[in-house]
Amino acid sequence: MRNSSVILAVLFVLSLVTVSCNERPGRGEAVITLSLSSDYSFPFLNSITKSVALPDTNDFILTVRGSEGNLVYNGHYGKKPDKFTLPPGSYEFELLSGYFPAPCFDTPQFGDTRTIFVNSGDQTALTFRCFQVNSGCRLIFDKSFKDRFYGALVAIIQDGYVLEYPFSESRYAYFSPGIIRVVLNIDGVEVPLLTRNLSQSQMLSIRLLASNTTDSHFKVDIDTSRYWLCEDVIYGTGNDGSSIENALSVDEIPLFLGAENVWIQGYIVGGDVTASAVVTEPPFSKSSHIAIASHQYIEGRDECAAVELLSSSGVRDELNLVENPSLLGRTVYVKGRIVNYFGYPGVKGVKEFYLP
Repeated sequence: MRNSSVILAVLFVLSLVTVSCNERPGRGEAVITLSLSSDYSFPFLNSITKSVALPDTNDFILTVRGSEGNLVYNGHYGKKPDKFTLPPGSYEFELLSGYFPAPCFDTPQFGDTRTIFVNSGDQTALTFRCFQVNSGCRLIFDKSFKDRFYGALVAIIQDGYVLEYPFSESRYAYFSPGIIRVVLNIDGVEVPLLTRNLSQSQMLSIRLLASNTTDSHFKVDIDTSRYWLCEDVIYGTGNDGSSIENALSVDEIPLFLGAENVWIQGYIVGGDVTASAVVTEPPFSKSSHIAIASHQYIEGRDECAAVELLSSSGVRDELNLVENPSLLGRTVYVKGRIVNYFGYPGVKGVKEFYLP
């Protein structure tokens, strides 16, 4: 496995140079010719794609569009015209090794995209350079993780696409640049493991471990053409909820559904919880529960757990946000049973709590 920490990649520049040509464009038109840089040589492509074969460069997909989105050309690079004679204006030229409609294994996408503006009478030559357009992510499952979560399913999610990643898998999965989520599914309950924002050309390896420590490690190495990164993620505190010192995190409670009399630690992030929403700012209208999370600033309902506040135990008077809005953002420890509550794993039957 190759690792990397610094973005050292080939600079991918689209050269625009004036060329001498015996044939002049017609009145009011411009001439654009295309070529490939040495980056498109097979030795170069083979060195950066590792074991994945790319099509012949003549089979790369060339798309040319005008400023209004009108399609000028869409087809194989090898079948393009010798030159494009076009009216003055702005044009986007995109050359890609293939289509990439959805996350998939073994599908690196290479190419270049540039937008240029030409005036009447211009004769311009564009030289495409080659770089990886999409991003790759590989999961490596440590024995501790596989032993603890035997029978569970892992998936990587991006923009509604779900790509299952079995424990036996070792290939890179490829995604569009942007946010991916790695989740664990245990008996139908989805547990978020981590979120990463992939950049163009980034190749990220994540090793998943289950440990009794919260320490994590980050290791990097250098590659000269793509950004190769390796990261160790240790999942779980190793705590069992038997005491305040061994309190579970909110992220861990789906793993303990059905457990009774366990301590959970989290930040008070809101209230007025439903199956699809949570209110994170005052005023609050419901004193029967609060919402807690593993971090203070949540972005969605799935990042928090509802905690029932029993009036009979006195917990409601002390923790509800209707009467105590200043508690918002505070750390709290609660002791109760972990059950499905408002459609997600939550905490009910709380009779003890601690505000540090």
